[in-house]
Amino acid sequence: MGYGMQSNGGEGGQSGSNSSDDEMAGHEWCCNKWHKKGRDLNRHNTSIHNHRFPCVFYETCGEVSADNKALNRHYWVHHKRYARENKIPSSEGECEACGKKFGRKDRINRHLKRFPACREKLGL
Repeated sequence: MGYGMQSNGGEGGQSGSNSSDDEMAGHEWCCNKWHKKGRDLNRHNTSIHNHRFPCVFYETCGEVSADNKALNRHYWVHHKRYARENKIPSSEGECEACGKKFGRKDRINRHLKRFPACREKLGL
């Protein structure tokens, strides 16, 4: 949404104050975008500004993740051999009803919503 706003140039593009005429109630301006205060703003800060988990190959890869789950997914996508050798939990999944494989376990729920036959077979 183009509100004609600009960040105050805070460190790392983080939140900044705009004139009170331009503020949106219950929102905060950060990274050239309004974020609703609370869960949305916290999610933005965690995923964009508060990276705490660097990849072991950081010198060549440069990846830093907001949480361990995201870092493990990164290892399986970009460093499969390392993930296998170090027994990193896999993010892959499979529908027990039809055998379809997914790159991420959370995609199984979406699959089950779309295919009632699989839900029925699993007794859901």
